[in-house]
Amino acid sequence: MILTAEQLDAVEKGEPVPVTVGHTECLLIRKDRFRSVRPLTYDASDWTEDELSAVAEQMFDELDQAGKIP
Repeated sequence: MILTAEQLDAVEKGEPVPVTVGHTECLLIRKDRFRSVRPLTYDASDWTEDELSAVAEQMFDELDQAGKIP
């Protein structure tokens, strides 16, 4: 892939660079920037039993600390 001087400058600064591949508009982003953003993406998959248990335990602890559990 050949980038213009402006695109190279943007990549070096960690900015996303819009590119077109064929007829598809894409966004070029540095790996380190992608990794920092990836955990913020929404995960629509089903929760595991461990995740459900962890949330239930956290909610129980918060209710207990608030004095809402007799």
